[in-house]
Amino acid sequence: MTLAPIGNMRTGLIVVFVTCLSLAPVLALSAAAQDASRETWEKTDEELDAEGWEVRGSDRAPGSVGCGLWAIPVSLVWGGWGHRCAGDDDSHFKLLALEGVAIGLIATAATIAIVSNDADSLNPVWSALFYSGSVLYVSGYIFDLLGTFKGSSRALYENHQGENGFEPRVVMRWVPTDSFDLKIIAGLKLPLVYERFWLEPSGLVDTTDLAYWQVRADTGFKLFASGRANSVAIAAESRYESFDGLGFKVLTLIPYIETSVDVGEALAHLRGLFFVNRIGYGFEFYDWAAVESDGLFKDRSSLFILESGLSMNVLETVNFELSYQHRPDLLVGGLDRAGTFLDLIPTPGVGIVGFKLDFETSDAWSFELDSYLGTVVEFWLGFGRKF
Repeated sequence: MTLAPIGNMRTGLIVVFVTCLSLAPVLALSAAAQDASRETWEKTDEELDAEGWEVRGSDRAPGSVGCGLWAIPVSLVWGGWGHRCAGDDDSHFKLLALEGVAIGLIATAATIAIVSNDADSLNPVWSALFYSGSVLYVSGYIFDLLGTFKGSSRALYENHQGENGFEPRVVMRWVPTDSFDLKIIAGLKLPLVYERFWLEPSGLVDTTDLAYWQVRADTGFKLFASGRANSVAIAAESRYESFDGLGFKVLTLIPYIETSVDVGEALAHLRGLFFVNRIGYGFEFYDWAAVESDGLFKDRSSLFILESGLSMNVLETVNFELSYQHRPDLLVGGLDRAGTFLDLIPTPGVGIVGFKLDFETSDAWSFELDSYLGTVVEFWLGFGRKF
């Protein structure tokens, strides 16, 4: 029995097409790094003066609270208005163009969805277009608010995400049940980052009755990298989950492409704000202990995943990450959960909003607080030490 048979050639063409469409907006931001203004911006006033440049105080303007407050409603319909109000026309036009691209992608997605009459073969295409447009629209809005309030007189803190090191980390995941009983899943992560390579094996187990456990590995290699922020990587995620209480096991394999770009490549005063995107296509294989099937892990379904995130250090030692995921494969630890208003987040497929705070201490210890809200509701607490 096969849950989702698909044609290999058609699937390959769809994945390649969607990959190109999803990566194009991200790589376009990175292209701005090639102009000379980036190098000039990174130099100090003293260096510029020594080279004969005229340094004006207006080049680095303080943030504007008034423009930022007005931008909260206005920038929803006029991309980059906050920067225009603050006198930064260059950033305003870039953000306005980004909003135009986002609206164009959303309109194209809606057109394909209507014309195709929900044809299964085109679902990945219009879903990816809608997702990409939505992410670019929301990201541009955040860029405008953050840049307007912050201004260009002060740089963001250095972003420590993705630095080399080995960081064993103990984690605990709380998954609220329908009655919000305390149900904790605990485990261990062993993330390793070295230059262009990363590997993160992990394991989790339900501490209450051992009815659920998971082993997982995520690994990747950067094909292109210009510093920690700007890169294109090929990677894969594998996960084996056992739902003993429900009588089945799941093996998940998802190859994916990851792109990362420093927003400062296009908006110099936001250097240190990382924009990370993933697109992947894989499969889930099932072992039904209580149901006769064609064989071990012969039943399968296809997976199409999209993930986007923004990361920045809000303090020298505190990193904040906001993420959005289209992940049909994520389950709530084998638990049933009543529907909530969070399930109504408007997106094709399965939407999950994530928030993460990562604290570092002077002696290399770190602590993390995570939450994921949507069709998955869970909270994470972890601590570890980097070597």
